[in-house]
Amino acid sequence: MKQGDLAPKLTIDTNADVTGATSKVAKMRRIHTTTVITKTLTTVGDPTLGILEYQWVSPDTDVAGTYLIEAVVTFAGGAIQHFPGNGYLELIIDEKVG
Repeated sequence: MKQGDLAPKLTIDTNADVTGATSKVAKMRRIHTTTVITKTLTTVGDPTLGILEYQWVSPDTDVAGTYLIEAVVTFAGGAIQHFPGNGYLELIIDEKVG
């Protein structure tokens, strides 16, 4: 992505049944920083497939850099799970020209 882009949406495939989940958020942190940004995720289509997304809004993508992202789902019974289970999703926002 480039600075200021609001597309494409952030899409995370958890491959888990998120039916009845009480919370679905994306946590993002720019590499070499400690500030965590939390965004609410919505379910795409059938919740048994576990596909979640977030529609970027301004100023979400204004700061260039490499971001580590994970989805955190709180299930109906209170169990919490992070996706992906190992490592992170990586988003690179490049500086725009001028």
